[in-house]
Amino acid sequence: MSEIINWLNNREFLDGDYLGNLCRNNHEYKNTGKSVRCKPTDRKNGKCVCCVKIQKAKNYLNYKEEKKIYQKQNEKHIKEYRRERYRLNMLDPVFRQNTIEYKRKRRREQGILPKKILTAIKNAGSPTVVELIQKQIKETRKNFLQTMNKEDLQKEKNMQAKKLYAKSLSNRIMHKQKARRNKFQDSGNYVENIPTQQLVNRFYTFNNCCAYCGSFQGLNIQIEHVVPRSKGGAHCLANIIPACRKCNTSKFNYPMEKWYRKQSFFSKDRLEKIKEVLSQTSYPPKQQELFHDWQIK
Repeated sequence: MSEIINWLNNREFLDGDYLGNLCRNNHEYKNTGKSVRCKPTDRKNGKCVCCVKIQKAKNYLNYKEEKKIYQKQNEKHIKEYRRERYRLNMLDPVFRQNTIEYKRKRRREQGILPKKILTAIKNAGSPTVVELIQKQIKETRKNFLQTMNKEDLQKEKNMQAKKLYAKSLSNRIMHKQKARRNKFQDSGNYVENIPTQQLVNRFYTFNNCCAYCGSFQGLNIQIEHVVPRSKGGAHCLANIIPACRKCNTSKFNYPMEKWYRKQSFFSKDRLEKIKEVLSQTSYPPKQQELFHDWQIK
């Protein structure tokens, strides 16, 4: 009891605090016969600040571990709830204005210029710090490449190509298509030089998923030829769909529809989508005899 009284006597009055009737636990403030109470909300008198502190301490000690477990298990739900609560609070003009003023105050304390001044500097045509840094990086890299010999320069280009291959879907598809086109050309099959963007659009039609099993492949998507190379198939957009490595290997050179119907992941909807997409693509006249009826209109 003496500890909480000492805490109360040393505590400063916060916004909304006032001296009210003595609480049931006799938390008296400096022998005034009254208790320090919070700002009243939905009740006549506000709660005693000492009682609130004791209750919070009890709850924290009693449910400390349970709260930690709950927060870990429901971390996503808690973030969504807080985000939604903040969104609803921002609809209140008073809360919104107070939030804006608080952020302005913090920015001034940190020495950040007001947004109006920053916008005026940007509109005046002056380069930002980021733009100056990017320009300096480009100049430094250019000077560095000029000092390199041919072997080191080629190694640097190969390294940059590998980085681009690892990050860019269009770059990866371009290299895969080039390798497949060369194989078809060596076999004497009909070959078309397909623009990379057309292949990217074709893969996006299937959401970068395997057209057979529906698994998402992302950058690891493969080019699948419905009529295989060994059967005289063409390397053209009317003969290409995306596939995962497993399905592409399993299909081998079997007829597509016959092989697909035997698989455990067979889907009639996916088969209809494959037929619909391929039937809408123009086909090479020289290869007409190799295509299925549903591929030719």
